[in-house]
Amino acid sequence: MSQKDRLNYIDTIFVEGHTDSAPLERIMGNWGLSTYRAISVWNYWEAQESQAKLLSQLKNHEGEPVFSVSGYGEKRRLILDDLNEVDRRKNRRIDVRFTMKSVQRSDLENLIDRFNQ
Repeated sequence: MSQKDRLNYIDTIFVEGHTDSAPLERIMGNWGLSTYRAISVWNYWEAQESQAKLLSQLKNHEGEPVFSVSGYGEKRRLILDDLNEVDRRKNRRIDVRFTMKSVQRSDLENLIDRFNQ
C-alpha cells in the first residue's frame, strides 16, 4: 500500500489544545487559551518551508479539508488533581488525534487481493 493510498483512509486530523485547571483571568479564559494553543501549532506548521506547509491542502475521501483545530480548556486533563506545577505542566499540551474512514468490505477485499498478487 502506497503512502497516497493510506491517506485515503484519514477522515480528520484534530489539533487539540489543553490547559491545566488553574483559572485564567482573561476574557476567554482557559478555553480561549487552549484554542489559541492549538491555532499556534497550526500557524507554525503553515509557516514552515517544508512538507508541513502542505498539510492544509490535504483532503479526506469526501474532498473536505482534513485538519481541524479546537480547544478543550481544562476539561480533558491528564492529571485530574493538578495541585502542583509538575502536574499542571502535564495538562498544558497539544494532542493530535486522527479519525479514520470506516473501512468497507470492498476496501478489505481489494487490499487482500493486492497482497496476494
